[in-house]
Amino acid sequence: MARTLDPQLVRILLDAVGTQFVTVEFLKKDGTPRTVNGLLRATSRLVGNARGQAQGDAMKARGQVWIGVAAGGSKSFYLDRVTAIRCKGAEIDAAA
Repeated sequence: MARTLDPQLVRILLDAVGTQFVTVEFLKKDGTPRTVNGLLRATSRLVGNARGQAQGDAMKARGQVWIGVAAGGSKSFYLDRVTAIRCKGAEIDAAA
């Protein structure tokens, strides 16, 4: 299995990125790699009621991060399955 980054490090990096575009490489549930390029905290796409807040809190508790992708779509990934992050001209890779 591929090496992954520490989930706490991933959380710190994503918090530092803010609302910038980021490229995240992670392992899907079946172990295959996936790369997603998108916008973190694209709040215009989130449901703003109590149900949406509850869903966001549940995702955070599971270590799951939501990312907005092109054409209005979205993807999510788990912090403990991230293998690399690229943002603001920097790259952090677990394989390095």
